[in-house]
Amino acid sequence: VLRSMVEAPSRFQTDAQTNARVAVPGDAAASVLIQRLSSRDARTQMPPLGTEISDPEGLALLAHWINRDLANRKEP
Repeated sequence: VLRSMVEAPSRFQTDAQTNARVAVPGDAAASVLIQRLSSRDARTQMPPLGTEISDPEGLALLAHWINRDLANRKEP
């Protein structure tokens, strides 16, 4: 699962990002996962239905994981 997410090309691309990645170790702001979870735009938000607000605690936890844990991980 980790390999399918870390530095993996995202199927979701924006005009500003032509080489978007699902999770970019050390850079949560560049990670599509964080961008989509933060968005409440119906065209881009995750999950796509049933939410009107983002989860700030969940986003902070994911951002920490991307910025710290993924950036410092050692390959097996």
